Amino acid sequence: MGVREGLSDGRLRQVLSFIEEHLADDLSLERIADVAGISATHLKIVFRGSMGLPVHRYVIHRRVERAKTLLMETDSSVAEIALAAGFSYQSHMARHMRRILGVAPRAGAALVALGSAKLGGQRRTLSAAARRKISLAQKARGSKLKSGAQPPKPKRAVYAASRRRMAAAQKAPWAKAKSKS
Repeated sequence: MGVREGLSDGRLRQVLSFIEEHLADDLSLERIADVAGISATHLKIVFRGSMGLPVHRYVIHRRVERAKTLLMETDSSVAEIALAAGFSYQSHMARHMRRILGVAPRAGAALVALGSAKLGGQRRTLSAAARRKISLAQKARGSKLKSGAQPPKPKRAVYAASRRRMAAAQKAPWAKAKSKS
């Protein structure tokens, strides 16, 4: 008999509701495994089988979604929102928001608000500065995606080309002398 592919529906609901309720707390695999009634090692396997991603990544995604919601709905500082969403530090939240959403925390809230997000039946209004930041971010993303444009060379390739030119000039000092005469 092989390893089960995932958690049963009832246990999965228990685990997901536990994660949602304790998202702001310190969630460990052991605590989540206790709720599921299995070992932490087995939880990693069956959770991935049920949800398609590891427990830690699921928790991070849920925390980013919670932070995004809090950024849209409240006027709290980014540091307060980071703690309320369960992140240890503001930079920890910002790093994961950039990785998952592609934008920094405040710009992410502005993008969501701009893109037809309605709260309480009214569309959020943005300041001119926020609209400017959003348009700059969209232009930067759009410029990367334009067809026909060559992607920038990696710095390593640029440095390697300049090193080759410098080495060639040092190996042939007579080339400079010949051109003078």
